[in-house]
Amino acid sequence: MLCGAQNIQQNTITINSGGTFFISSPNRVSGSPDIILNGGDLNITAHNGTEHLGALTLTSSSSITLESISSFRLYFQNSSLQSWTNTLTINNWTGDSLGGTADRIFFGSSSGLTSTQLSQISFTGFGTGAIILTSGELVPVVIPETPTIVYISVLALIIIIFEIVRVYDEQKPIIKIDE
Repeated sequence: MLCGAQNIQQNTITINSGGTFFISSPNRVSGSPDIILNGGDLNITAHNGTEHLGALTLTSSSSITLESISSFRLYFQNSSLQSWTNTLTINNWTGDSLGGTADRIFFGSSSGLTSTQLSQISFTGFGTGAIILTSGELVPVVIPETPTIVYISVLALIIIIFEIVRVYDEQKPIIKIDE
């Protein structure tokens, strides 16, 4: 289903397996309907705008695909009381742990999803797990790359060794030799 030229006015929109619901223009879904992802894809192709939707329910592994060329904000209402089964994959998201840079997804507030729901989300290219910032924005859990972990571990080891040497030097007795 394409949501671009006309306004969609429903209480609930269900996107079934194999189906795709395209939002190709901002502010086309009226009344903030609840979204049920039942194996389908919510595809955002709109540019420079926002869309306000109701709560998100996940009844089967599904996806949200972000294909906007420029800035778009997708707002869901707090969905922490909704049933979620399987996984939600976010495709084409760009940004870092501080927030998205082009397309952004929000879930009400920082408590808009439960920790279990957050563990069921994966961002393509980032792996499994998500967090919600204080703004309500959904971002992936960013795990440092192996070289970063090795670098930090070596640096910590060097600091520990220097501290041991410093403490040892302070505790050495001073030996006086009488002439």
